[in-house]
Amino acid sequence: LLMWMPLWGGLINGWKTLRSGEARFSDSLVYRFFACSLIFYGITTFESAVLSMKSVSALTQYSDWTIAHLHNGMMGWNGMLAFGIIYWLVPRLFNVNLWSQRAAAMHFWIALVGVLLSVIPLYLSGFTQSMMWNSLDELGNLAYPDFIESIEASRMMWWIRVLGGLLYLFGLILMTTNFALTWLFRVKESCSTLK
Repeated sequence: LLMWMPLWGGLINGWKTLRSGEARFSDSLVYRFFACSLIFYGITTFESAVLSMKSVSALTQYSDWTIAHLHNGMMGWNGMLAFGIIYWLVPRLFNVNLWSQRAAAMHFWIALVGVLLSVIPLYLSGFTQSMMWNSLDELGNLAYPDFIESIEASRMMWWIRVLGGLLYLFGLILMTTNFALTWLFRVKESCSTLK
């Protein structure tokens, strides 16, 4: 509980700050990235406190669950926050509108799906691995004594993770291309229409 208090205090502060502005999810790309970043922040910090419990950590340690937790924070929380900051900063830095708002909106959805396809299969894989490694038969022996069995059970989920990572990378390439074209075809204008 002591870990949750400052972490979720920051989360509540972030939500209240975000909600106090004029932008909304439906009409602001930056707001979308920030809102999703806060959701992933909440999930990551909640999970951090739960994983600090010895009984929970004993089940998840060394499995893909830990990797999912780190990717949730890295791609979902920090990545989406960084994208939002960059989309807010670049047009104001160069005083131009983005070359393609549609490409930027596509990047949001591609990145979100990429994060989900990277994280959810790893959570499932981690749960599967943990259950297999701790399963005992009626004699008290390991039900799955060969480590390779847990690897084979996780293989399909790893391929889905690869797909999610490729989508996330494609979103980065789309963003970089959009910024490069913004710079190449820039026309000095007010960027007050940006949200």
